[in-house]
Amino acid sequence: MASSLVFIHTPTMLVPSTLAFSLWYNAGWYRLMKNRKKLIIGGAIILVSITALIYATFMGNSTYYYEVGEFLSQGTTVANKTTSINGEVGADLSIDSFVYSFTLWDATGQSAGIPVTYRGQVPNSFEAGRLVVVQGKLGADGIFQATKIITKCTSKE
Repeated sequence: MASSLVFIHTPTMLVPSTLAFSLWYNAGWYRLMKNRKKLIIGGAIILVSITALIYATFMGNSTYYYEVGEFLSQGTTVANKTTSINGEVGADLSIDSFVYSFTLWDATGQSAGIPVTYRGQVPNSFEAGRLVVVQGKLGADGIFQATKIITKCTSKE
């Protein structure tokens, strides 16, 4: 006597899979999968935009500046180029109708100095002996023509 197995297909066995498909379709996953290309392109655009924003934020705020000794060792390669120099305002600071003249000394302990002139308003804390960053160009006469002066925070000196 041979025994045979018989599988009976009942409607209750299809309920879980039908329910899962119904939830998957109604939840929008089917439409998202159908529009996968649009989703990937949109996600890539958002990712590139966020990356560009972060890059512009950090790179726009970073500024390299030379120490006075470094700047003087560059020679004529920095002539007529806008550069920034970090140093200490010398005791020879003189003011004549909003024209400031002083020697910027190397703050790293070297005995290098460069003459600087600046026309305009200076920060309130600008005085002899302060650490500053000057931005401008080296003139043909060897005097650094500053267009911007930034004083460093006294708590970080």
